[in-house]
Amino acid sequence: MCWFEQQQEPPTQARLVAHTRIDKMTLSKAIRKLEDMGLVARVPSATDTRAVEVGFTESGRQLIHAAILAVERTDDAFFSRLDGGQLTDWKRLTRSLLTGGAL
Repeated sequence: MCWFEQQQEPPTQARLVAHTRIDKMTLSKAIRKLEDMGLVARVPSATDTRAVEVGFTESGRQLIHAAILAVERTDDAFFSRLDGGQLTDWKRLTRSLLTGGAL
């Protein structure tokens, strides 16, 4: 949902399904669980009467920001063991694996 906010696009359930490639029913169940936990809220779209937008509650926003910081700190600690050339190689290899491209 943060990505949609950055792109200034409404985070509808349909867009979340397309973006994450998660089954619609699975995503709906996950959103319902997060809603029960008070981390997200579903609201009717202001621009499309058929759509439902999903947004973070204040608690959800605080939790996601804390999680992002934790991941960034962990990445920094993990990758700090590599020098510049090694990091460049790792990125190239990873990109190749993800895109199916040649090394």
